[in-house]
Amino acid sequence: MKRLIISILLISMMFLYGCGEGGNDSVGPSKTPFVGGTTALGVEFVQGAPPERVLDDDKQEFSISLSIENLGEEDVQENEGYVEISGVDPTEFSLSNNDIVKNFPDDIPGVKTYPGGTVVRSGRTLLEFPGFRYEGDLPGNWEPRIRANVCYNYATNATVAACVKEDMLSKYDRKEVCELTGEKVVFNSGAPLQITKVSQTPLSSDKIQLQFTISHVGEVNDRFFKTDTDCEDSHTNNDKDKVHFEVLTDINGNKAQCSGFTEGSGNSGFVKLYNGVDQIVTCNFDVGDVNTDFEKLINVRLEYRYYQFIEKNILIEDI
Repeated sequence: MKRLIISILLISMMFLYGCGEGGNDSVGPSKTPFVGGTTALGVEFVQGAPPERVLDDDKQEFSISLSIENLGEEDVQENEGYVEISGVDPTEFSLSNNDIVKNFPDDIPGVKTYPGGTVVRSGRTLLEFPGFRYEGDLPGNWEPRIRANVCYNYATNATVAACVKEDMLSKYDRKEVCELTGEKVVFNSGAPLQITKVSQTPLSSDKIQLQFTISHVGEVNDRFFKTDTDCEDSHTNNDKDKVHFEVLTDINGNKAQCSGFTEGSGNSGFVKLYNGVDQIVTCNFDVGDVNTDFEKLINVRLEYRYYQFIEKNILIEDI
């Protein structure tokens, strides 16, 4: 009886092992090379700055301070982003328009991963707007909403394994190295714009096609723009909803030839996600000089200007 139980256990373990090894037919790396996530910068007001309530009639000075942490994987450079305070007239608070806009004072490194899975925490910076003091004499209490608008350059790195064969149209009896047709597994670095889908199709015996779907996966109220532009959220801003797309990898020296750009050609250009709706970039690779079958890791980079905001009500008390 004891031998029978042991035999049953061994057979069960072999069955489970077989399922674990052969149950996943996805093409691509078995583990993500990135930490991942859909957030770039995490922004919050420092406690007490602004305070919950202040006095009118020039009686109380206060500051607005923000803590900014890089929760994604792209480094943000000093002066490549800014914060603007809105929601109130600065002249009513003893300030000028220049006093409510400040560039990032420091580099803000992104999250980093190292061999073995070690994750290094991201960078953080503080930004302070001092000298707020309501000058007017209110007839009663007032509770305005103070908003901090944050605008900065950011980027996403994505990777996918493409299937390349010596003869794209031939059929083999043996087990294939990779699948020529279908959806591929794609990995993205932590960021609010990502490549959410990649599909491959063989076009001929010496050409393959990859279709990349670009999506905004960040907060619904956030916006994105062409790199190094102002975060002006208006319908007339031609730089709104634009992302720079680039295929960084070639196959045997042959660069991607892509379509779907509003500006650019070849392996890079700008893509417009109208009102944040997904867009597809189609890229063809010439593989006529390939002499064997293999998977090729294709690296793609998205670059953009990102906008987000936080806000808080503050009670100004009539004294």
